[in-house]
Amino acid sequence: MINDYNAFAGNERDIASSLETRRSGSLRRRQTRITPSKHSAARGRELQPHPTELRRSSTVLSAMNVELLRSSEDRDFIYPALRYAGTGLSKFPSFRREAQTDKISKMNTTNKSVLIILTVAMFAMTSCGGTSEKKGTPTKEQTNVVEQERFIPPFDADSAYNFVRRQVDFGPRVPNTPAAKACAEYLVGTLSRFCDTVVTQAFKTYSFDRTILDGQNIIGSFNPDRQKRIFLAAHWDSRPFADNDPDPNNHKTPILGANDGASGVGVLLEIARQMALARPEVGVDIIFFDVEDYGAPQDAQNQESDTWGLGAQHWAKTPHAPAYKASFGILLDMVGDHQAQFPIEAFSNYYANKIVKKVWDMAEQIGYGDYFPKTEGAAITDDHYYINKIANIPTVNIIHLRPDSKNGSFVDYWHTLKDDISNISPETLKVVGEVVLNVVYKE
Repeated sequence: MINDYNAFAGNERDIASSLETRRSGSLRRRQTRITPSKHSAARGRELQPHPTELRRSSTVLSAMNVELLRSSEDRDFIYPALRYAGTGLSKFPSFRREAQTDKISKMNTTNKSVLIILTVAMFAMTSCGGTSEKKGTPTKEQTNVVEQERFIPPFDADSAYNFVRRQVDFGPRVPNTPAAKACAEYLVGTLSRFCDTVVTQAFKTYSFDRTILDGQNIIGSFNPDRQKRIFLAAHWDSRPFADNDPDPNNHKTPILGANDGASGVGVLLEIARQMALARPEVGVDIIFFDVEDYGAPQDAQNQESDTWGLGAQHWAKTPHAPAYKASFGILLDMVGDHQAQFPIEAFSNYYANKIVKKVWDMAEQIGYGDYFPKTEGAAITDDHYYINKIANIPTVNIIHLRPDSKNGSFVDYWHTLKDDISNISPETLKVVGEVVLNVVYKE
């Protein structure tokens, strides 16, 4: 992604004009200065098992079992099962998804029955009280009660972190490399364990220097027959050049992209795991875009902005499903830093203002307002720009912006060899994951 540093005038001609010229790190767009606040307990507590659950678990699992799980190749799916041990959802260590899904489905059915009874009782009281509300129409207070009782799956920060680490372990996921091929197989296999359907969208595209790249978008879907749909997206490739590295000798070296790429995918894999256990009401498509970060390096003569987000451009023109439509989309990019803040990205505000309000209001409601300040940041040429522009699906970008950094846009290690796993915070992954889960499950 790149930063559009020109003033964002708020009309189509100005947007198109602002993308004509590539911006360097020395140019700065006028933005509100953001000072990341320190992490505190007020930002949310880690989910802890009930003491009774811990006692039950201890009769099944020993410390040796846990250590064995930590080293297991299948810990992406099995290790988070520890939190469910002894709850009756399934027998450890098989952690059968079917048993869990059936149990939670029954729990949700019971909860829904209770809610229906509660709502009917409230309607009756309202009717008897002589209110002027139309009979049979829920009041705002009644709707709020139902909203508050909706089941929101827990987001496991350790599981999400492990999904990030597994990607980084493949090395730089640059198109046309063995590491990219291996990582794609891992992502397809992991989504296949959680989603109803998984499809891959292979394509060929030209890079800024006319290199032919083999790309692969990966799409996992829940409730594929539902008409109302939401898509959640991130790019899974990593930058082929460390062109922002302070050492010029590293400018041709590919980066690991732990934050810039793997963090968003890690959050979405954990969301997919939770959705397999507790189905959302709407249809959800999780999309991993390829070839997002192959844009022209800073010292290249060709500085066309459309050399970025090539996988998203391909999908926006030819979606994975004919006549695909979604109510809205949420893109995650660079969502793992220890001191992350996510001001409102300017293209998101222009193309999808209602969705911006929905997401940032939700973050505030669940206690993460300091992570999601309601100030407008820079306009970033990222995957969401092309989806808004070409596919006309209102899409917002949750992206960590740092106008006070050395490059004037993002964290100091952006597009450098320092973008490694040490920069990933499970707490930040959890914040973003919980916001997205609340948005989806309250639709």
